Amino acid sequence: MFRRNHIYYRFTKGEVTATHIETNQSATKLCPALSHPRTLMGDFYQLEACVIELTKQVFSKSIFDKPPIVIIQLFGVSEGGYTNVEIRAFKEVMYRSKVKKVCFADTEELLSAVEITTNRFPKVIC
Repeated sequence: MFRRNHIYYRFTKGEVTATHIETNQSATKLCPALSHPRTLMGDFYQLEACVIELTKQVFSKSIFDKPPIVIIQLFGVSEGGYTNVEIRAFKEVMYRSKVKKVCFADTEELLSAVEITTNRFPKVIC
């Protein structure tokens, strides 16, 4: 009765892309919050606004939709990898946009719809 929803977010320096897996609707937005020289996220509140806007563009919730499960991939140079603080900040941004669950993919390769919907991809945290 209720439809499952997955939104796949890809964050790179200066840009974020969101794809609703079930409808294949996708949107990309330039986001100045992703332009810090030492880390990917520079401004939490700017990124939150970008994510909320993108979520509205790719996912129009109806009464028959479950809150989306979000899969995140962080692309870009991060000396020594992303810290748990950075991961937590991205996770908090997502939860503020009213999602059910957040998973981080631990791969540099783009994920397929099948990998996302079956939860078969290397994870950092879920």
